[in-house]
Amino acid sequence: MSYIYNVEPPVKIHQPLEHHFVPFRRSLISCYRYGHGKEIVICFHGYGERADHYRIFENADAGDFSFYCLDLPHHGRTIWKEGNVILPDDLVHIRKAIVDKHLSEMNDPSLTGAHTLMGYSLGGRVALRLFQSDPGIVKRLVLLATDGLKFNFWYSFCTQTILGNRLFHFTMHHSTWLFRVLKFVRKTKLVNKSLLKFITDYVEHPNSRRLIYHRWTTLRRMHPSRSAVKRRIRHNHTITRLLYGKFDRIMRPVTGRRFARSVHPFGKVSELNCGHQLLLPKNTPFILQALRD
Repeated sequence: MSYIYNVEPPVKIHQPLEHHFVPFRRSLISCYRYGHGKEIVICFHGYGERADHYRIFENADAGDFSFYCLDLPHHGRTIWKEGNVILPDDLVHIRKAIVDKHLSEMNDPSLTGAHTLMGYSLGGRVALRLFQSDPGIVKRLVLLATDGLKFNFWYSFCTQTILGNRLFHFTMHHSTWLFRVLKFVRKTKLVNKSLLKFITDYVEHPNSRRLIYHRWTTLRRMHPSRSAVKRRIRHNHTITRLLYGKFDRIMRPVTGRRFARSVHPFGKVSELNCGHQLLLPKNTPFILQALRD
């Protein structure tokens, strides 16, 4: 394992926030932009969060980057009208629109559109699936407490099978038995407290449960093949930086260490002094260092 050391605190430089919508078929993809540098970084947020969680870059010394941060379907300000599914090819088209817009604004013939994909938690899984589909112009992956590196039986059962999806739909609309299960799990301590709290917070209210169903179902195709991702990293020599919270009980650093070893010498893992939430101002210099390392 390797760590990032001797990172200077970020210099306070105001990067004005921009917001616009990327048209896609009948939908509008909400996109925040921080910075006006030549290097493109396309960012995906975590479950139940919004793209503006990347506002930690707003006042950081990131002058060489432009961060394009997207609200995923059924999150933030994105207006999604394509039904309960988004395909990897859809993301490829959305990304192309962002890259083309950036190149047009920069008006620099030396720029090729090569860029970085960054994702936090669920967003890491989305970034990995996008990379798997079209890795050619991705020069770097920065994965923050990423999902998608470990098989999740229940997610796959609920979203990839007819029986599981029907049971999932019923549970999210008739939750009495779910709360009984959670109460039993809490008493037996079968699941650690951090993960149990994470689950409970998202199923406590009816509207949250409705959103869980739509979000999980819509993003069901955003499931990367680890073997395919590894092959593409090695074949394309893609720099891959994984950052984890030292005290994270939801996405454990050990998973990242195993993955980094499997793509040596392109993978590197760092552990930060926090839990699962990595998009914090104190972590900004470490994330910027991962972009430049």
